[in-house]
Amino acid sequence: ITNPPTKTTYKQGETFDQTGMVITVTYEDNTTKVVTNYNYTPTRALTVSDRYITISYTENGVTKQIAQSITVTNKLTAIGITELKKTKYKQGETINKSDIVVRATYEDNTNKQVTNFTYEPTGALQASDTSIAVTYTEGTETKTASKDIQVTYITALEITSEPSVEFKTTYIKGESFDPTGLIVSVIYEDRNA
Repeated sequence: ITNPPTKTTYKQGETFDQTGMVITVTYEDNTTKVVTNYNYTPTRALTVSDRYITISYTENGVTKQIAQSITVTNKLTAIGITELKKTKYKQGETINKSDIVVRATYEDNTNKQVTNFTYEPTGALQASDTSIAVTYTEGTETKTASKDIQVTYITALEITSEPSVEFKTTYIKGESFDPTGLIVSVIYEDRNA
């Protein structure tokens, strides 16, 4: 191959384009000749498993082969959150990455689960957090997806005590506070403690 083809990177489903490629044969006496009646494989639609184009030339019953390297990509077209194991949180909780299942979709409509994504928010959730956003990059393509979540926030604290426990509320000056029997409940907007 004295001149490689103009195009060496393909999307899955395209076929090899020999434009610009020059094939030269060399004989025993070191003379050379440019040939155009060579064959190449594969001639079918390329897949991501294709790494080379094999070029062959036959003359007087002798066949010689050489390989031209190529790159075939299957372009990322979208991602989606296919499962979010937990969608309801209390203020201050954090999202666990293992609760998020993300699948990537490609030009040929195939898809696969991916794990090397990032997500937001990563810190303690606040009432203003209404969705989770994931981002995934493959090659030069970056895609995002989001899913709604619900964060209930603290609305009050209530002091409650079990009927069987007596909570001391009267003290003599100098005594230390005794929390025995004291139960404090955090009340969220949905009234769950």
